[in-house]
Amino acid sequence: MKATMQLPIFRITFSIAFLWLSGISHAAQSADPLSTLPADSQQTTQPQWVKAVPPYSLEPLFSKAEVDLNSVKQGDNGQITAWERDTYEKIQQPSTDYAFQIGEAHYLIDCNDGKYTALAVNTRRTNGDLVKSVPMPEFAQKNLTDVPPDSLISAEVTLACAQAKKNWPGDRYYDLHIKPKHVATSTPLTSQEKEKIDQAIVQRKESDKRNTPFVAPLLTAQNGRNVCHTMNGADGNPSPYELCDAQGMFSHDVYSVRVGGIPFIQGIDDTTTKGIDGVFHDTPIRLQCEPVNQLADGVTNKTIEGAIQVDRMSSKKISFDDELKFAIATNVIEIGRHCTLSNTDGVMAKLDVVSP
Repeated sequence: MKATMQLPIFRITFSIAFLWLSGISHAAQSADPLSTLPADSQQTTQPQWVKAVPPYSLEPLFSKAEVDLNSVKQGDNGQITAWERDTYEKIQQPSTDYAFQIGEAHYLIDCNDGKYTALAVNTRRTNGDLVKSVPMPEFAQKNLTDVPPDSLISAEVTLACAQAKKNWPGDRYYDLHIKPKHVATSTPLTSQEKEKIDQAIVQRKESDKRNTPFVAPLLTAQNGRNVCHTMNGADGNPSPYELCDAQGMFSHDVYSVRVGGIPFIQGIDDTTTKGIDGVFHDTPIRLQCEPVNQLADGVTNKTIEGAIQVDRMSSKKISFDDELKFAIATNVIEIGRHCTLSNTDGVMAKLDVVSP
């Protein structure tokens, strides 16, 4: 499953550059007990977390920021990817459901053009337990923005690009070219734009009311666990099929259907959104789990106005409609999924999955 929060984590990540000015980073190997924990659960190499140390104090927001040099990988068109980690001074609580103190962002970086974006964001508790793993929306992943000079992000990008140049010295892509400092300006919102924001929030909430009802019984996902529940048949009575959700981290959860404890179809949440196909007793079957999203609790017109103002202080040049679309999308959370199991004759079983 996927989620964004009332105080969206990736919105924080993107805003840091405009809130905290910094200088050139210096490498210092982390001595943190979490130094052996990679941000990416699929990473097989030992992480090498190195501090990005700007010439100013990160307080009162962060106690430190780090880049995993061993997470630096080559991408397409001379771009690279890398994970960074920020440790907050205080516990962050974006909603009543959970709190965290560690934020991680998976950056896509174009060193040659001095641009970056975030592909995904993790949040963790102080002990390193993963709370949520949230991919950025596709349109946001493709929207690379200029690396702000003399910023915390520029310090992190400097480390990542230097490591890429060290790893692949024969390639010409990894000299970092950051554009001159952009003078941050904020154009006040017009009355028409504020009215559009109000309308967008009302429409979103009305849409949420129509689209979010769940039908009992429910499968409640649990962080780090594989939980199962009997699916209802097409007639509403219990079926022989069980639906299972593994991980419960709201990103790359593994959904499976089993009979008698034996799974016969499974896939991650991204693939079940469109549906995954299989065969059961020589009959084609399909499992589809469509996400149910809603605007996060506490989001107001002021929340959206603030997000748009942050975007306007960047060097991005996008229309107001795109700014509004992005601001709304980054304040939407996934609260569950409607799962159906079908064969060529139609729906065999169904079950709704809800967040913990």
